[in-house]
Amino acid sequence: MTPRILVIGSAGQLGTAFRRLGSPAITCVGRPEVDVLRADTIIAAVAGAAPDVVINASAFTAVDAAEADEAGALDVNSRGAAVLAAAAREVGAPIIHVSTDYVFDGNKGSPYFEDDATGPLTAYGRSKLAGEATVALANPHHVIVRTSWLFGTSDRTFVAAVLRLARERERIEMVADQLGSPTFAGDLAAALVAMAADVAGRDDYDWGIRHVAGAHASRFEFAEAVLTAAATHGIRRPELVPTSLAAYRAAAPRPLDTRLDSRFPGTRTRSFRDAVPALVAELLSR
Repeated sequence: MTPRILVIGSAGQLGTAFRRLGSPAITCVGRPEVDVLRADTIIAAVAGAAPDVVINASAFTAVDAAEADEAGALDVNSRGAAVLAAAAREVGAPIIHVSTDYVFDGNKGSPYFEDDATGPLTAYGRSKLAGEATVALANPHHVIVRTSWLFGTSDRTFVAAVLRLARERERIEMVADQLGSPTFAGDLAAALVAMAADVAGRDDYDWGIRHVAGAHASRFEFAEAVLTAAATHGIRRPELVPTSLAAYRAAAPRPLDTRLDSRFPGTRTRSFRDAVPALVAELLSR
């Protein structure tokens, strides 16, 4: 039986995925009515819902923008998350808090385990790492879920961007030496619902950090899968040209290799190669 789940952050990729599950046991709330920057709205929402489990799907995720507004990223990803964790504790609910692979510096050279040393390169990564600490302090009944390269049904995701480029260009340059674990938002949402069922009402759970992510890939391989799926719908396939992360210029540095290793049962989602075809079909049908 699915416990009563309150999801904070209804408009983002992950929040959208929770809403698409269509479960009456899941309540999704978000801005402007419920905002992690407004403690009163968070406390009222959690107290009013009296959930069995709270899931924090809200975040400041604009990696480049965070370089110019680290304080703003910290407000959402750390201070706001701590308020939510404490509100969950007050109603006796554990919190599942979503974090990121960007808490790592990408220099390990092999997939990261949950207990590997962190070392974020970006303001965004630092804000998410701070959030992991504040959530753990605010609510001892917590699961911090790190995921990687989340993609979903939004028109603002990597998959949608590659489809746009395929229509506009004869040639696409794509980074081939940056590695991660592309994770479909729908799969992550389903995994977190299963996790919520496991933690609800328990004091003896193995609280802490989990990695929940998909199969490993480079940006180039991920884009290649999108173009292959698009070609089956008659979309002209442009030339895909590998380039290096060093050639990619952005406000925030990107870690080179943040592949996540999911060692716990039920913490691995489908490969992007399995999730992309149906997603591409949906995006192209709009």
